[in-house]
Amino acid sequence: MKKQKFLAFILLFSLMVGGGCKKKPSSLDPSVDHSSAGNEVTSKTDATTEEDSLVTTSEEDSLVTTSEEEATSDPYPSNDAPAYTVSFLTYTSETIEPMFTNVVLEMPFVENPGFTLEGWFYSPGADVAITFPFYPRNHITIHARWKAAVIEDFTYEETADSNGYIIASYTGSDENVVIPSSYNGKPIVEIGAEAFMENNTMRKIIIPPTVTNIGEGAFKRATKLIQITLPSNVKNIADEAFFMAIYLEEVIFSTHLETIGKQAFYQTNLYTMTIPAKVKEIKEEAFAQCANLEEIDLRPLTPPVCYPNSLGTNYSRLWITVYDEAYDAYINSEYWQAYASSIGTRGELQ
Repeated sequence: MKKQKFLAFILLFSLMVGGGCKKKPSSLDPSVDHSSAGNEVTSKTDATTEEDSLVTTSEEDSLVTTSEEEATSDPYPSNDAPAYTVSFLTYTSETIEPMFTNVVLEMPFVENPGFTLEGWFYSPGADVAITFPFYPRNHITIHARWKAAVIEDFTYEETADSNGYIIASYTGSDENVVIPSSYNGKPIVEIGAEAFMENNTMRKIIIPPTVTNIGEGAFKRATKLIQITLPSNVKNIADEAFFMAIYLEEVIFSTHLETIGKQAFYQTNLYTMTIPAKVKEIKEEAFAQCANLEEIDLRPLTPPVCYPNSLGTNYSRLWITVYDEAYDAYINSEYWQAYASSIGTRGELQ
């Protein structure tokens, strides 16, 4: 009897060890082919809202998810990186052809009248949007997510060239604001000067990819704003754009950003940020009086124009990282002398 119990114990222990060592298939595993995943969408429920824009998913789609680490704002694609098929579910009548590539440089955009593109996601229910440039690590399908925009909550001004519209003001009181991508058949291209100034209800805002400019004082003293993602076409953030938006703690900058204006983020609640590769100038006091700002990741290889007070004057608390090959350029740059003791490296450009 003891021998039988002992043999049973050995058998049970072996099963436990074997089960514990079994690896769950990962979407990062290049041996797993996900090229067809997500191309057939089967609804789990008949109840969908207009705001969801018929976003449904299948069990197969839910398996095609990747870690947040796959989304990166690194603008320098490696020629040695393997290429994969990236497919797009737009949930509109328009389609985007699949790409076989090692990097999707720009955020894809299609029109969906009455809705604004919130972003692209690994699955319809994912919490974190993909950032672009996007480096796939397997064959993958990514999903568009749309939000309904209330056209009547905004006032509009036509641009000087009559090719688009500017958001002149916001008259609503929503916590989560969605800016329309078009008006009267023309794109929204700018958030106008002081459009959301002193707004005290908005916590988050979705800006369409059509916008290229954030106007002067656009979100000045928007005291409840917490998080904002600037779409990839934004090239300029004007002076005082987010001046004293005191609870703003997260900004994802656009990959085409070139200029950050004077006092643009003065006295905000930022604690870490990534400056994209195309930034050419960070103007005076752009990030001054940001008491919690401690980490800055600089992606430009050529040091941008910067001033001794652009990042505040408490240099001892800052940790600034640059690419290895750009380190000498930064510490020897007349614009970055004030910050030289705070600059370290983040590794070589691959």
